[in-house]
Amino acid sequence: MADVNAISALLSDFASRVKALEEKINLLKERVLILTQNFVKRERELEKEMSLLQEENKDLKLELQRLNSRIESLVSQHEDFARKEELAVVEKYFKLFEPLKFVTSEELEESVERILRKKKREE
Repeated sequence: MADVNAISALLSDFASRVKALEEKINLLKERVLILTQNFVKRERELEKEMSLLQEENKDLKLELQRLNSRIESLVSQHEDFARKEELAVVEKYFKLFEPLKFVTSEELEESVERILRKKKREE
């Protein structure tokens, strides 16, 4: 009987250990399931973010192309603009000639007529 009791005790001990291991395995399965769900959820979020980033990247590339074409246009037009030194030379000539003191042909005719009338009166 002692052997039966010893075997019974061993079987009971094995059964309790097996039960504990089964509980640990069930907990691990639940954790793996939760981790898998979280992983899948995060993967979907990352895919959405990647999609948005790719769209933004496309938009930025288009905007960069537009800016480059505008810059090229400005650079090509830049050749037609006068440089600062050239404007300074023109400004010096304007100051020398003082074009605002020039008379129009109408003003000259009026002035000549006034002078002629004045001389006629004096005579």
